[in-house]
Amino acid sequence: MLSKKTLFFPLVALVAISCGRTFVTGDSEDSALAPADRGLSPYFDSVLPPRPHDAAPTPHPDGVMPPPHHDGAPPPPPPEHLPDLVIQPLQPTISGSNNDRVRYVLLVCNQGTVVSKEARVDLYYHQLTAPTVGELGDRAISLPPLEPGACTSRRATWRPAPGTYSSWAQVDPKDVIAEIYEGNNLAGPLMVVVGTPPPPPPPPPLSCTQICGAALVCGLFAPLNFDECLSWCDPLSDAAHSCLSDAAWANDCPALGACAPLPTPPPLPPPAICDNICRWFVDSCNIAPFIDSALCLSICQNLPPQSLSCVRDAEAQNNCQAALGCLL
Repeated sequence: MLSKKTLFFPLVALVAISCGRTFVTGDSEDSALAPADRGLSPYFDSVLPPRPHDAAPTPHPDGVMPPPHHDGAPPPPPPEHLPDLVIQPLQPTISGSNNDRVRYVLLVCNQGTVVSKEARVDLYYHQLTAPTVGELGDRAISLPPLEPGACTSRRATWRPAPGTYSSWAQVDPKDVIAEIYEGNNLAGPLMVVVGTPPPPPPPPPLSCTQICGAALVCGLFAPLNFDECLSWCDPLSDAAHSCLSDAAWANDCPALGACAPLPTPPPLPPPAICDNICRWFVDSCNIAPFIDSALCLSICQNLPPQSLSCVRDAEAQNNCQAALGCLL
């Protein structure tokens, strides 16, 4: 049978462990139960509730571990009795006869809780990277003291050479004013294009084949007289060719006809010749569904001499296919 003394000591040990304390005999002082000391048995690990200091602190989203604080209390808030100078995005205006005058508008506000001291804002006309604290700009503009919620506007004008620039502005670049938040003192980059842009390059010159295509559309040459147009275009001077190319790009028929004297059209064939050719061509060659007598006469009367001679030879040989080749 167990004695009272035998039952007493385990009970005392259980109560001590449940209370989170352990008592060590000898010269050691009593201490709180550390997390590593709690693995006495699975039973005690499941019974004892977790304590706040057992959990690891949660890392900050940027990977920086916050400083430890007691009993899960939040970190102290930033000081409230400070100014907070904020610069708004830069607003440029391009003016001047050659678009070579840049006017910047800089708006600075105090979002803090107390009046700000006199400060400065620096303007960086052209810088590829963001200016750092302590880096002074091309122009410094003074700022008056600002009440909480107040704003001030400053302007600056710059006349650079034509080009593209990357501009910035920074409030309190020397970091002499203590603020609630220092990360809103920079504005930029702002891309500024100065100067009149160069005119677009002229279109590439057209070939005589392309020019003659436009000339036939404009009716400057008789239908199917493409070879005659090429013979006229090829020997023209560079100036005349450039004029014809510009007129063809612009679809300007009057200008196309005025760039160079057009060749004298050949004399029209006697009407009887074309009547005979078209009567044979329409009746004997069975092409009435495609070319009627009126269209045939119009084409025939505008044929160059070599084409007309070709058609007459085909008629004499009763060769319809050769005659069609002469026309085309």
